[in-house]
Amino acid sequence: MLFEKTLTFKYKGQRTYVHGTDMYDSILRTVRKYFEEYPKNITGAFHRLLKGNAILRIYEEQILLDHESFYAFFTLRVRRKIYYATLSTIGNQISSSYAFDEDKLLKGISVEDTKINMNVKPAYTYIEQIVAMTKRLHITLYPKAKGRWLFAKIQISNVIDPDLFVGRELMIKSVNNFHYKLTKNTINLDDIPLGTIWFSLAL
Repeated sequence: MLFEKTLTFKYKGQRTYVHGTDMYDSILRTVRKYFEEYPKNITGAFHRLLKGNAILRIYEEQILLDHESFYAFFTLRVRRKIYYATLSTIGNQISSSYAFDEDKLLKGISVEDTKINMNVKPAYTYIEQIVAMTKRLHITLYPKAKGRWLFAKIQISNVIDPDLFVGRELMIKSVNNFHYKLTKNTINLDDIPLGTIWFSLAL
C-alpha cells in the first residue's frame, strides 16, 4: 500500500448515504494533493451504498481485493503509471448533512431526443453536474421505470482538472440500456469526447 487517509463526509440533501459525487470529489482532491497533479485518466465504480466515513487507500500494484470490504474502487493514471484506490468504511455513522438543490443546478438544461446539454455552473463541481444531468435524462427517457436511479460508474480521460470545465458546455447522451440493470451514457465537453458514465436502477 502506498498511501492511506480517512475521509469524512456529510449527507447530500435528504439522502442517508454518501453520494458518489462526494466520494469522487474527495478522492480527486486527495489524489491531487498527494501526487501534486491531477490524474490523466480516472475510472471509478461504486459497489454499495456508503453510510459512514471511510478510509481511502492507494496502491501501486493491482492486488487481489475483496470486493465485500470496499465501497468504491478507482483506477488512476498519473505520470504514465497506473494506481489503484479503494474506499472502505470505518463504521462510524454520519450525523450531518448539507443543502443541495438539484433543480437549481439543472436550471437552463436542454433535453432533445437522447441528449441533455447544459453550460457548466461554477457553483457546483463538474461531477455533480454530470451526474445530475444523467439522472434527469434517465427520468425523461424512462418515465415508467420503477425504482431509484443510482450513479454506478464513471470514466473520464484527459480533462480532469475542474478549472478546465469553466465556461464550457456539457452534453450527456444515452447510448445503451441493458434491461435497466445498467445504462451507458457518453459525456462530451463542448464537442470533445470526455468519457462515459453508467447508471443502475435500484428497486
